Amino acid sequence: MTFSYEDGQRDSNNVQNNLEEEFNTVCMQIEDAGNKPFDVKFMAKVLPIKEEQHFIAANKEFAVRMFHKREENKVTYVVRAGERVQGPPGYVHGGAIATLLDDCLGSAVFLSGSFAMTANLNINYRKPIPLNSVRTVEAFLEKQEGRKLYAKGCIYDKDGSVHAEATGLFVVPRHLAQEK
Repeated sequence: MTFSYEDGQRDSNNVQNNLEEEFNTVCMQIEDAGNKPFDVKFMAKVLPIKEEQHFIAANKEFAVRMFHKREENKVTYVVRAGERVQGPPGYVHGGAIATLLDDCLGSAVFLSGSFAMTANLNINYRKPIPLNSVRTVEAFLEKQEGRKLYAKGCIYDKDGSVHAEATGLFVVPRHLAQEK
């Protein structure tokens, strides 16, 4: 049996279509659970940021949709990391995983009403994430003590298996804390 270039292209297109379908299905499930979509434009109402400047939203190697449940101070990202964020062959680089967690935890802090910067991020890597797989990143604000905000989050697959867990300390800059 021989395979032509067209066979390979067709297989590649089928895989891409299946990933897109899975991505959209997960997004619909998240939204059906009462989470509201948001994007960088939503954040730009408060922060001087443009979509093309946002590290996650502007990065073409991440397909990301963001959701929030404000009453729970919870943020959920549905994400697929592309080929150019590879670490070990076939898997997402640990730094890309850290970036996703940092951004999601930071969004949970931001949506709680505070602009704060990452002071400390601790990550426990539990299971590698295959490239081009759809995963969910969740984060929530755990507590606030003055200018310090503590957030937790994790990345998991559709079966609920945890790939990585994170805790973060975010601090409101002094000059912003004094303005309140």
